[in-house]
Amino acid sequence: MSTKIAMGTRVRVLDTDHKDLGLGTYQGEVGFDDDGCEIQVTPDMDELEKNPKILLDSGRTIYGYECWWTPTDEKMEKELAELEAAKAKPPFVIHAWKDAARTGKEEVVELPREKTYPDTLKDFMKEHPEFVSADIGMQRPDADKPSLLGTHHAGKMTMHVG
Repeated sequence: MSTKIAMGTRVRVLDTDHKDLGLGTYQGEVGFDDDGCEIQVTPDMDELEKNPKILLDSGRTIYGYECWWTPTDEKMEKELAELEAAKAKPPFVIHAWKDAARTGKEEVVELPREKTYPDTLKDFMKEHPEFVSADIGMQRPDADKPSLLGTHHAGKMTMHVG
């Protein structure tokens, strides 16, 4: 099917399972020979022989028959980014002390939620031996302070459930 989109147009691409493949640039239409190799479109080609070619920002080339795609613009991308940010996991927040009595200066560190909170706290304590006591929590956008998930104190970990 012939496409009335200018070469160089920015597009949003989804795979056939509707998984977002990201942004790309429309490269025009191409055809394929009997061996499946890409060929240049000629004026005598049937519309069904033409296929959109898209270069994804990841560097991958994808063709119209492999995906769903639509032209996009800056406003649409900003709205999508805001939706994604709203769905993003809040980071873990670690409050750490260098003294067991927790009377010294508390240091606060935010870490992405790449692992479970027990593993994140355990790894933090291994990587930062200067701290002897720490709490891990999670800062939710609708809360004033982080919720407490666990504590590492005197070499022992306590997980708070609830």
